Amino acid sequence: MGELFPGRPPQPQTPSTRESAPGYAEFSNAVLDASFVTHTIPDISPMAGIIGLCTVPYERAGMDDLGWHIADFLAFRSLLHGETTADSQTWLAQCDISSIVEADPERYLHGRDCRVVGGAVLPLPQPGTLNNPQPPEDQIQVEPSAENLITDFLMTISKKSQIARTRGFPLVIIVCGPTSLEQDVFFGRGYRVTSTQIRHIIGDGIDTMIITPALFSAGWQVNPSFCRSPVESIRADPIEILAKQFGGIFAKDIVERFLGWSCPLLDRDRVNAYVRGDKFPGPVKPSEEQKDIIDALKTQVHGALASRLSLGHDDHSFNFNPEEDDWVKLVGPRRHKPLDHYHSKWGSLKISTIAVEDESRLRFLGTAFGGNKASQVNHIKHLVEESFQAWPRYWTLPFGRMAQEIFELFLHKPSPDDRDCHEIFNITEHRAATAILADMVVKYFGLPLPYNERCKDWDESRWINETSDDDRRATNRPYAEISRHIPHVNVPPDVNPNHLSKIQSRLEVPATYMAVSLCLRYPNRTEHLDAAVKSIVGLFNEIIDRQVELLLKDSELCQICVVWLDAIGMPIRPPGIIIGPVNLTEKPAPTVTNQQPTLRDTQPQTPITRAYTTTPVNNQPLPLLPLLPPLPPPAVVATSAVPSTPRNTTQTEQYEQQGDLSPLIREVVSRLDLEKEVRIARKERDDLMNEMANGPQPPTLEFLERFREAAKVLNFMESLVSTRNHEENADNDAGAPVHGGAAPPAPAAAPVPVVSHPDPVVDEQTGPSWSGQPTQGYTEQRRASAWSGTQYDSRL
Repeated sequence: MGELFPGRPPQPQTPSTRESAPGYAEFSNAVLDASFVTHTIPDISPMAGIIGLCTVPYERAGMDDLGWHIADFLAFRSLLHGETTADSQTWLAQCDISSIVEADPERYLHGRDCRVVGGAVLPLPQPGTLNNPQPPEDQIQVEPSAENLITDFLMTISKKSQIARTRGFPLVIIVCGPTSLEQDVFFGRGYRVTSTQIRHIIGDGIDTMIITPALFSAGWQVNPSFCRSPVESIRADPIEILAKQFGGIFAKDIVERFLGWSCPLLDRDRVNAYVRGDKFPGPVKPSEEQKDIIDALKTQVHGALASRLSLGHDDHSFNFNPEEDDWVKLVGPRRHKPLDHYHSKWGSLKISTIAVEDESRLRFLGTAFGGNKASQVNHIKHLVEESFQAWPRYWTLPFGRMAQEIFELFLHKPSPDDRDCHEIFNITEHRAATAILADMVVKYFGLPLPYNERCKDWDESRWINETSDDDRRATNRPYAEISRHIPHVNVPPDVNPNHLSKIQSRLEVPATYMAVSLCLRYPNRTEHLDAAVKSIVGLFNEIIDRQVELLLKDSELCQICVVWLDAIGMPIRPPGIIIGPVNLTEKPAPTVTNQQPTLRDTQPQTPITRAYTTTPVNNQPLPLLPLLPPLPPPAVVATSAVPSTPRNTTQTEQYEQQGDLSPLIREVVSRLDLEKEVRIARKERDDLMNEMANGPQPPTLEFLERFREAAKVLNFMESLVSTRNHEENADNDAGAPVHGGAAPPAPAAAPVPVVSHPDPVVDEQTGPSWSGQPTQGYTEQRRASAWSGTQYDSRL
């Protein structure tokens, strides 16, 4: 992946570059990064300079591919037209959007109300004028070449940044196209511009906001203070912001909490003491109805977390409801135009008269990413391709190569099934969010950046080559403790968890990155290092607490949870006492589907017998109160409250009988040259044995992990060869039909094991103008502009 106009080059942060540090790590009480996902348009100043960018090439402009980014681009243009002076806005695109829209004016619709946003490409009169088309500065500038578009984009940022710094104006950057959680911008499949490079070009001292598409849900990711850290005058506290930014990292643990005794809606005080002695509140063998509720709850919890806890995560529409204004809740009061103003502008757009077909889509994504399965699959494939540009050393290791083979097989499938799409989506979300977690831990605890690089770009191989065995050994303890508190991927309900899977296991690079950063800060200070690790683990627990608290604000999720508790005969907390931190001293109960039957569970499950007392206080009955009245009937909520993939009992049983292997893994195995793989694995093991014999004694823990991994890979490959030979011998021994009878049935395929990486674990009425002079009686007709002044020219 090429990078033009690189930002500040990384400065070496080697083990010899130690930093003097306080005795113990201190968590910053200030918000250092205020990124959040929202469906509301941000509070944009009328004095702001606006840069809009669409990176969709012509060949991918269809609505079954990246066309939904064009619809977003036109929607923002429609809402922001006339909000600033025309020459303060620059709109860049890689494809000729005007020609595309002219060919089919109602091709690009936006939101659940199907607003036609194509009119935003046409010359529009300025406010207060009549038939006065907008000047060229506000028209869409087209550059088909990705390299030239990068140049235009960065030059525009540079020029507008100079004006903004001189006049004291804010800057807004809107990107519509493939991006990353770090808000890097991708130009086709050839180049990218990182957020670090963009910050370097803008420089310090400019209020900059950047808006990019949300990567794992509907909506948009907004950073209101892109170039300032810490963030000034923000309403939310750091824990709430981090709880949103960490997404679904802890989804697996949180799902188990909602299904176990730690469920925040379960009133444990009303449960019989005998029953509380069980490992979990539900039956070991749930009924089909209970399974459907569990699936719905799992899907809703993960969807909410992956969406960064934004409401309406499966609906890619603008939300103009002031009661649900994320900007007011997280940043502070709007200082410029209210949401009602933008709602009025949105309502003036034409509604499509063409009947919109109910398109086939991935149900767990709703209308996100184009709202049809083809565009949603292409987005998931972008998530995979984007991950290939990160963690360079990981993809060179044996388990990384095998994971890459599985991912590439998914990329080459023209129409992968919903199950694989859901699994890959959850996996890429977990990996991307874990990298964000590592970056935020390093930032909030004031730790040094190894080689001055983000976790995603960190060259682990360079660190290994430039450090001694003692330095590498020092990272083992913090690495093991941190990774122990990062759960594995929360797989979808229809995917069986497989701890040997190369793609389901968590990515270990972020934990190593944090461990290296800690050792750079606390060399030869074991007690300080241990205290810092304990603080980081404490942060993880606090984040889980806050995520559970924020999840309880999701009425749909709470309704499903109430139905689950009612289905298993458990009491529900009365309204008003359900909000609060979960007791973290209690270990989360294992998922109910993974338990062994007990005597109680062998009893008939219907009718439900409530396992709690109704007279807990002074022998007075305590009624079972609904959480969110009125509550739909359990059967209705269980099957339709959350869009989840319908359970396919036959398919699920088939996967269980075949060793929990997905079709992707089976197809990869079937394409391997097993003899060649055995030779390679044996050579890797032998090389490590020679290295151990000739190297320092005792060997490092990291070396032992490498050796164990090589041995497991070799055993895995040899077992495949043995299984294949056994099947071939069975086929050769099968007798021919006797006297015209049918041939004996072929033996069932033996389960194929999969081995993975081990787990070690201004006042708007009067104020400055773009010409630098105060504007009295400030109105939209009397704005003085400096964007096209003689000193600076914003046109490219």
